Amino acid sequence: MGGALARGGPKARGLYREMVRALRGYQVSRGDRFREKVMEYWIGLESERRGKVFAEIRLGKSHLEVFILPAKRQLSSWNGFVQGVSPSKGWGWFRSRLWVRSHDDLDATVRLLLKSRDFA
Repeated sequence: MGGALARGGPKARGLYREMVRALRGYQVSRGDRFREKVMEYWIGLESERRGKVFAEIRLGKSHLEVFILPAKRQLSSWNGFVQGVSPSKGWGWFRSRLWVRSHDDLDATVRLLLKSRDFA
């Protein structure tokens, strides 16, 4: 375990593993696979079919921060779960940021990632 995975706390690593397991359960039936690109501070999820990173994940002590690359208008949101990111943060090219702090957040995030990847 290295890079971004080593930086995250045990709860964040557990949430990340559960998220990846849920995504892998859908990938074969949807005709696409994804690769994890583990870097020092973040993990990119890349579609093999499209050859494009569709999400970036940063692990905190007890949460995940997930950035979805498609435009915010392409995703449906409920209860304000998806929030825009200020360009002043230096992440202006990310259109959506989600905080995953619990299993409930994880389920919603997986659904949004599947929708953003055109899996659903």
